[in-house]
Order: sequence, then C-alpha cells, then structure tokens
Amino acid sequence: MPSSTGGPVDLDRILGRIPVVLVFLEPPDDAAARQALGGMGAHLVDFGRDRVQLLAVANRPVEEVEALDDLVEGNVRILADPDGTLASRFGGAYLRDRPTTVLVDVRGRVSETWTDAPSPELAVELLRRVEAYEE
Repeated sequence: MPSSTGGPVDLDRILGRIPVVLVFLEPPDDAAARQALGGMGAHLVDFGRDRVQLLAVANRPVEEVEALDDLVEGNVRILADPDGTLASRFGGAYLRDRPTTVLVDVRGRVSETWTDAPSPELAVELLRRVEAYEE
C-alpha cells in the first residue's frame, strides 16, 4: 500500500507476524484528525516497543496522503486507500469525525474494532487497549 512517506507498506509481509493497529480516519486533514495523528506519531515508539505496528489509513489518493505527511508532527505512516479496499478487507469504516480502529492479531485476523472521537490521547487509549488484549 502506498503511504504518506512515499514508500510502500507491504501489509501482507507483517500480517500474521505482529499485531497491526489500523486507524481509519475521515477526514484525515481536519484539526482533530491532525491532533490524533500527531498523538499517534508521538507514541509510535511505544507501539514499537510492544512490537505492534501502528498505521493510519485515509480514504484518499496517494498524492493527498503524501501532502498530509507535511501537516502532521511525528512519524506515523498514513496509508492511501482511495477505493476503500483496506477498509473492506479489515472491516474498517470511514466515519466522519469518528476514527475506526481495527486490531489485527498475530494470526492475521481482526480481533477487535473500536470507534472513538479523534484526540491527541487516542494513541494512549489504543496502547492501553492493545496491552489489555495481549494479557
């Protein structure tokens, strides 16, 4: 999948090896979504420490997703999903102002889905949920 950093992310290579957290955002470029993305970027190392891949997903073409990279602090990758393929594959949804998060477990299966309000603390809440799931 093309990402905001310009490089592709091979989801099939990581699925079934480590948990993957996919956060579907709509719209990905408003102030609340940018704050949520900034919080995700700020806590990216915490997900990495737990060996969890955190990725945002936007229902936008590659060019728009790459432009988002300049607007968001931190290093969170945003995947381009212009035709909704990822959302369909993993049961995600693009709900206006309601990020939908999907946890794909180490077996490559969707194990949890959450819908939240966008906020800078979203990443902290997701970390708590993933840690509770792993126990």
